[in-house]
Amino acid sequence: MRVLASGALLAMMFSPSAPASAQAFGNWTVGGGQGYVEYIVRSGPGNSFNISCDVGASLEGEEKKTSIFVEIVGRAPPPKSQVQVFLDGASVQLFADAQGLISTGCHSCSDNFAFLWAKARKSKQMIISLSDGRSATFQLNGAAKALTPKHCTTGFES
Repeated sequence: MRVLASGALLAMMFSPSAPASAQAFGNWTVGGGQGYVEYIVRSGPGNSFNISCDVGASLEGEEKKTSIFVEIVGRAPPPKSQVQVFLDGASVQLFADAQGLISTGCHSCSDNFAFLWAKARKSKQMIISLSDGRSATFQLNGAAKALTPKHCTTGFES
């Protein structure tokens, strides 16, 4: 019964016109709708880390709009800034665009996304540090169940 329910949830999440739905895995919430699957972990009020996987929002032949959105103390990273992510001793440097989104559309962006995804599945804690001095610590309980073994398709890979 549980496998059937999970399969039904995945089918809804991967359908571009499906209504939004969500499921909790430890500290993570996974939900889908309108061609995206979102993986979100929060840490207190105003702190969230959101991976938005484009699973049908883009038209065939278009670049996937898979991205990461970080909110620390209720605000996105400063435009065109560095975002440092620490995962149980490892680190990866990401870059926010003019809107504060972290794209996966370049080669290094895609590689960093794949590294972050794999490392987050195995880590217990993630610290996000922004260039303006804001930071937040996220507990990653449930990440191995929330995040699939293979990361979602990045903008560069599409």
